[in-house]
Amino acid sequence: MSIEHGSTAVPVLGSVVIHLAGGQRTASFLDSVSQFMVAKNTVITVMVLLLLNASVLGHGLSGLGR
Repeated sequence: MSIEHGSTAVPVLGSVVIHLAGGQRTASFLDSVSQFMVAKNTVITVMVLLLLNASVLGHGLSGLGR
């Protein structure tokens, strides 16, 4: 589970680092990323849930083989 938690922190930490490194120059880039994510939030949610379900299914199937 730590991999899933770590992978969700990467975009947040990346955004903070980009903002701190670039300041106002990166504001338009971060705004465009934000608009993209708002427009595609359903697709992003479905993909995250599919990946999580695949992980749970894989753990469950591997448990059957024991």
